[in-house]
Amino acid sequence: MVIVASTNPSVQFFAGVSEEIADVSLRREPRTGKRVVVMIFKQLKALEGFQSFTKQSLNSMVLADEEGEIRVTPTSTKFIFGGPEGDDLQQLTLSALEVRRFLS
Repeated sequence: MVIVASTNPSVQFFAGVSEEIADVSLRREPRTGKRVVVMIFKQLKALEGFQSFTKQSLNSMVLADEEGEIRVTPTSTKFIFGGPEGDDLQQLTLSALEVRRFLS
């Protein structure tokens, strides 16, 4: 029997600060037809202890899972702070290949 360690998918906006994704969905912008990825976080570690001010910004987003990393430079991002329900990151543009891997 082979035991394979599984890694929870995570995302980094700042070097060394891994955010755990609670949920993710793919939507289509009705006006433009562009795909929009919505990620929901229970909490954002980058906001704790001012890490967003003390850690180096990656100027991109690193998505990591057991297969490795995908580095994405979003065309636009929008954070919605939802309080107890969690926080959302909206308007992230990915290629079709990145979308398939990200949502699998």
